[in-house]
Amino acid sequence: MTMDRTAFAVRLDSVTKEFGRCQVLKNISWTVPKGQIVGLLGLNGAGKTTLMRILLGLASPSAGHVAIDGAPLSAGTPALRERVGYVPERPVIPGAFTPNRLESVGRHAFSAWDADQYHAALERFHIPRSKPLYVMSQGQRTMTALAFALAHHADLLLLDEPTNGLDPLIRREFLTNLIEESYDAGRTVIVASHRLDEIEHIAQDIAVLHRGALVAAGPLEELLMQDRILTWRQDAACGDVADLPGAHRVRWVDKQAAVYVRGFAEGPIREAMERRGISHWTVRGVSLEEFFEERVTTDVG
Repeated sequence: MTMDRTAFAVRLDSVTKEFGRCQVLKNISWTVPKGQIVGLLGLNGAGKTTLMRILLGLASPSAGHVAIDGAPLSAGTPALRERVGYVPERPVIPGAFTPNRLESVGRHAFSAWDADQYHAALERFHIPRSKPLYVMSQGQRTMTALAFALAHHADLLLLDEPTNGLDPLIRREFLTNLIEESYDAGRTVIVASHRLDEIEHIAQDIAVLHRGALVAAGPLEELLMQDRILTWRQDAACGDVADLPGAHRVRWVDKQAAVYVRGFAEGPIREAMERRGISHWTVRGVSLEEFFEERVTTDVG
């Protein structure tokens, strides 16, 4: 399936959210292409959950505008709300509910409820339909919440730390099903997660929040291709290397230097290294973990 990056599932224009004097989101402008799996990254307190709540219509921005599939979210129409599914870290479905009772809720709540898809997902996830959620494992409860979210054909699926507390095999099954279901349906998925290895595996796009501000956003592969790690070994001082073009996070271990370079350009870097008398150096790409760490750390040098 070819992705159309000119069509947006979500658009935020200058969105700010304040709680009293605390500004949790700061002038966020962000577009999410349709049909993508997007990783929403940030340290604790970065504003990820607040942004999720705004997209769900559970909170309103203090300033700015939000649109889902071109329709203003502030309109709050039931038809628009039906198009958004949600799976939190810990599903809030009442513990006494069984999947069968949850199906009854879905039939009444959503005009596009698909019982066949719901039953197929429960079977695929090995979920007993008459078993109360309070006696299920964390993995089974999460899989039930995912089956429910998928069954009303939501165009946009929001997942907030969905694999926390799941064992490795269940995590793998969850992510495999998420990728397959979303790809087949052309669904847009936003996954807020601390698990950078999972995001690097499943996401086409990422967005990084830091202290309420959007510090990076775009196609994952393109963002990682822009940066490099530059390393060399030297026996004598060669001056301040922090002024190398794009240099951030300069680190020394014994006589080994490692410099994170944003927007790596070989020509200017080569000239700068030659001016310092450094002829032997190596360059490599960056991982998502390194990219993320650099965007949420302010120290340079």
